[in-house]
Order: sequence, then C-alpha cells, then structure tokens
Amino acid sequence: MRPAKTQAEPPAGSFPIRPVLGIVLGFLAGLFFFRAAFPDPTLELPSVAVPPDPLPALQGLRKKKASGELRIFVAGASMTAGYPYQPLGSASYATQLEKGLRACFPGRPIHVRPSAKPALDSPQLLRMVRKLLDYDPSLLVVTLGSNEYANRLFSGHRLVPRGILPRVVDRFSLGRRFWYAFSQYLQGPGGTGESEDALNALIKKVLEAAPGKPALSGLPFDPEERSFLLRRLRRSMREISKLCRAREVPLVFCVAVYGLDGSWPWGLSKGVDPLGRARIDKLVHSFRAGERSAAFRDQVHKALDRFPNAAVLHYLQGQLAKEAGDLKTARASLERARDLDTVPMHLTGPILRSILGEARAEGRPVLVLDDAFAAADQDGLPGPAHYLDYGHLDAEGHGLLAKFLMKELAARSLLPPPPRDWMRLFDTATKAWLDQVLDPAKRARAPTNMAWADGNFALLFGNFREGFYYLKRAFAGNPDNPEFALRLLFCAGALGKKLEAWSRGGKMAKTRRFFDLYEKMRKALEAGKLDAFLFEIAGLR
Repeated sequence: MRPAKTQAEPPAGSFPIRPVLGIVLGFLAGLFFFRAAFPDPTLELPSVAVPPDPLPALQGLRKKKASGELRIFVAGASMTAGYPYQPLGSASYATQLEKGLRACFPGRPIHVRPSAKPALDSPQLLRMVRKLLDYDPSLLVVTLGSNEYANRLFSGHRLVPRGILPRVVDRFSLGRRFWYAFSQYLQGPGGTGESEDALNALIKKVLEAAPGKPALSGLPFDPEERSFLLRRLRRSMREISKLCRAREVPLVFCVAVYGLDGSWPWGLSKGVDPLGRARIDKLVHSFRAGERSAAFRDQVHKALDRFPNAAVLHYLQGQLAKEAGDLKTARASLERARDLDTVPMHLTGPILRSILGEARAEGRPVLVLDDAFAAADQDGLPGPAHYLDYGHLDAEGHGLLAKFLMKELAARSLLPPPPRDWMRLFDTATKAWLDQVLDPAKRARAPTNMAWADGNFALLFGNFREGFYYLKRAFAGNPDNPEFALRLLFCAGALGKKLEAWSRGGKMAKTRRFFDLYEKMRKALEAGKLDAFLFEIAGLR
C-alpha cells in the first residue's frame, strides 16, 4: 500500500521553487554577512610604493614641537620629493619653502619637511598622514592627484571585472581581500616597499614591447575603473580631513602640477587601426619638423574627423591653435588630449574636479599648483618653462612654487605675515641653498635623466613614436652612457624594422654591430647630424 502524498509535497514534474528560493536566500544572506564582516578595503588596493617606515621627514624631531616652533609637513609623491634631483627632497619646493621662511623670520625655529616618495597615491598618502600627525605639526599640506591611475596601470590588473558573473563574484569582499594581501606583499619586510625596485622591474619589461604593442597588460582603462579610483581618491581625502580635524591641525590640499603645454599623450590612440596610426605618426613627425602650411592644418582637421578620440590629434590641434593666438581653443584641445590619453599616468580633468570638489565639501583650502606658472606665461598655459615633463619641475620651478605657497598660505593666515622685502630674502636664501646642495653637473643633467625615464615609459606603453623623441633627447644629453645609446637604437630599429637583421650572427658579431652603430651615433651628434642618422634607421624620411 503506497502512502498518501502529504500536502507539502509538490506534484510530480513541478518546479522546485522552495529549494531554489532557499538557495537564493542563503546566497544573499551569505553575501550580506561577508560584506558586513569584511568591509570592502578599497583604500588598501595595491600600490607600486608605500611610505617608508620610519619616515625620513621625522628624523631629528621631537613628538611635541617647541614653543614658537613652526612645523610644516608637505606630503606628496615624486614631484614633492624633487625628483629627479638627488638626494631626494633637496630641491623640493617644501625644502625651499623652509629656507625662505628661515631667511624671512631669523631666529625662529622653523621646519618644513617634504614627506614624499615616487609613485605614492592618495591611500598611501593617507597612511603617511597618520604618522605625520603624531609629530604635532603646525600645518599639513597634502599634494595629490598625479598617481591616482598610475598604480592600477603598473599593476596590470583590472579593478572592475568585465562580465556579469565576474562582477557578481567581485562584490564579495573576500575577493577584494586578495588586493589587500597583494599590497602587503608589495610592502616587503617591515612595510618598506621600494618604488624604485618596482619601477626598475617595469623598465626591464621594455624589451617585451613593440610599436603599437604595450608591454603592460590591462590596457586600456575601462570608464568604470576610473570612476572606482576617483571614489577611492575622495574617500582618502575625507579620511585625511577627518584625522586633521580630530587633531585640530590646519590642512591644505594641493593639486599636483601638470604641464598642459608640452606634455604629449602617453598612450596609443583609441579606435585607431595600424594604417591610421601610421597616418597620425606622419602628421606628428611633420609638425615636429616645422610643417605649418594650410594644407597640413587641413590634414590634421580631416584626421580628427576620422579619429575623434585620438588624443595626440587633439594635442596637435591645441598646439596649432596656440601658435595662431587662439588660446581658448588651445586650452580646450590640450585638456581634451590630456583626458583622452589611454595611459593616464598623470593628473586628469576628472581627478582635478574630484580634488577641488572634495576639498570644498570638507571646508578645506585647496591650491592648484599649476597656477604658480600659468600666470607667468603669456599664453596662460602651464609649461613647458620649468616643467621637466608632464608632472616634474626643474629646481628653479620648485623655487617659484615655494614662493607661491608662501604667498598663498600667508594670505590665509596659515603663515605669519612676511616682511616687506620677503621676496628678495626668499630668493637669496633658496638660490644659496640650491648652489650648496646640488652638484652642478648632475643639476644640468636633470632634464636628460627625466627624458630617459619618460622614454622608457613610452616604450612600455607601446608608444615608440614618443619614446624615440624622449630617448633621442636623453642620448644627446649624455652620449657617454652606452645604455642610453642601446635603448635608443632598440627604439629606432623597431620603428624601422631593423631589429631582426641586427640580431643575426653570434654574440661577438652583435656586440661589434652595436659598438659600430654607437660610434656612428656619437660622430653624428658631434657633427650636428644625429636626426638624419636616426631618422634613416627609423624609416622616418
């Protein structure tokens, strides 16, 4: 005898709705639990660099400042560190501000310390601020905005997955904790991650790149990733402001510099096929060779119609407009080029607006450091004077920035009123300091060293066109360095499709070939014919 079916049993063939609902509800409950138990650690995503421990800026300071002491910390990244001048910090605008203040207020204990390291982004600056606030500052200045996208770029890992299922899985905070573990790994023993080591490892990947083929994965950025990183920036700023408010320490945010006039886009243009890229490269080479005819301008406009998202074409349009005196169009085009760059290793418009908006929402003063230079330029565009590249200044530029801060901070009563002749005192003190601390030969080679670094980055991004010009400038500034020559030949040979022929033969044959080319390059430089020699190799004639 078969038992009678109970009411709870579903009829044969019906959909098992209750078990499925149980699974779904269990999934959602688990999701809620894990997100509550493990909050999304977006502030701890991996960085190329972390602050050193202990911070060099704190050396020799007591935790409590002396009576009458003026103690200012300036937190930032490579620009605040005075890169590429060595030792780091020696040429920094923060250090020069200290020398100028001491000259204006003799006898008063004054310390203005740059607390900076290349490649730090806003979450890492937040970590540094926590330590700086333990040392009783009179004022904290935080310069940010230059590395918000850079660490995502160098990690090569997408922060926002593509596809529905990966996005659902990503919402588990446990998944994001991988990033926290990875960031801890990057820090190394004792939390002293070395940005120099990480960046040098990236530079070694240059030889894996080719024209139009980056050596880094994860390019280009998705719009969702940029939005994610902007939220992280704003969240870091809110936390910095909260910490300063709790300690009753005045806080000023500063927007890092960006040389709008003179900073060619890094990345390969989006939506451009190889034939289009060759067409654009030809226009760029013609512009750099001095071509300004009406026919050339027409070609640029037609190319823009064909490739509206090509950042470098907007940059060309901006330069042509500037030369024609149309500064409104020039600024708009150069800003468009900056924001369309597929490799945003710099400040962008959305980053700028995020910093300004968040600072104002927190009731904090905010300074745009480019303003120190834009007013001095007749065209009102920051750069190229005093800009070694897109985001680094020469030593004199740091001095101008220090004076700009002196004036702006005093106007906000964050510094004591300066004496009437403060500019003379300031200039004399900073000039004497730079003459004392910077070796003249190394100081003269700062632009060369910056061009070398930028050339390698351009190759890393697959932009051999820009890499060629940077590395050519580096070799011209230091022809005695065979490494500079070798990298330039690699770039020119790749552009001219000569690497395969050069690689034939044994080690001795290849070594002789390199030194023969190296000697010819040196002679061409001495004879003023370096461009002709290299253009022939690169097939740019």
